Amino acid sequence: MLGDYPEPVRPFQEDLADSAWSEVIEHRVPVTRSWTPEVVLGYLRTTSFAGAELFGERHAAFEDEARALLNELAVGGSLLEEAVFTVLLARRPGDGR
Repeated sequence: MLGDYPEPVRPFQEDLADSAWSEVIEHRVPVTRSWTPEVVLGYLRTTSFAGAELFGERHAAFEDEARALLNELAVGGSLLEEAVFTVLLARRPGDGR
């Protein structure tokens, strides 16, 4: 199906470990963000998976339905996102920089 993201066969860390960039350090950065329903909709408009062009004439209906759902879920007008970003730093063995 067009637009589906194929799951990686194995973790990217393993690909790096098998490459010339085999010294891999992983950093995990916890992040908490607060979004309003309107900000979420604005973000969705900028993505490749929910941009207006994908919906054609159904875009307004999509946004209306999404807005209603987001407003239901928002506590005091806010949606809390808790995420962890993984940052991989890789270098060649013996590269003392």
